[in-house]
Amino acid sequence: TYAFRFKIDGHPLRVIATDGMPVRPVEVDDLVFSPGERFDVVLKADHAGGAYWVRAETLDGNGGVAVLRY
Repeated sequence: TYAFRFKIDGHPLRVIATDGMPVRPVEVDDLVFSPGERFDVVLKADHAGGAYWVRAETLDGNGGVAVLRY
């Protein structure tokens, strides 16, 4: 029902396709999209290890988090 924002703290996302169609690559800090909308992104995991928050929340502030470790 709601659009939501997705981001991984400290990591830009390189968008390479949307809804299965290739696009000219562009780097973004976060993505805002609606239910059923899809993005293909490349995440460059090049930091010196550690843990990073993965955040997904609706535009009204409800959401959840996960942890990315590498």
